[in-house]
Amino acid sequence: MTIVDPQDTGVGPAPPETVALWVKPVVSMGPDELDDFERRTFAAWDRASLGDLRRAIKKRRRELAG
Repeated sequence: MTIVDPQDTGVGPAPPETVALWVKPVVSMGPDELDDFERRTFAAWDRASLGDLRRAIKKRRRELAG
């Protein structure tokens, strides 16, 4: 029996230059768009490679919360 880590997406790390491109539009996303983007992105790429994006999303959520 093979044990599958639920955090393992089966996809490798996102290239740093791609992550940098994704960070830019996060600053202007609304809450629904942000949720959808985060869900799709974190399901498709190795989470460990998305640190800068994770921080940008957290910052945007704080801004949206006021």
